[in-house]
Amino acid sequence: RAFVLHHYLPHDKSIFGKFKDPIYVLIFLATLIPMHGVRVIIFALLLLMLTFPGPPDEFQLINYILLFKGMQFLTSGFIQMASG
Repeated sequence: RAFVLHHYLPHDKSIFGKFKDPIYVLIFLATLIPMHGVRVIIFALLLLMLTFPGPPDEFQLINYILLFKGMQFLTSGFIQMASG
């Protein structure tokens, strides 16, 4: 849980630092796969990791929602438009 959350939602790295991390790039590319349900499963697991075992921080939830909606825009919008 901590390993995945620290690599995907680090508190001490900018976007440039995130892209230098191979685990982050792997998870990021997995969320870009335009197959039905892959992105939803990954983000559902992230939400479960954020909410359990204790109540999540408000910043973490807002950051999660913004990431989820941004990825939804990319995969459902641009990538689907480009693929036809």
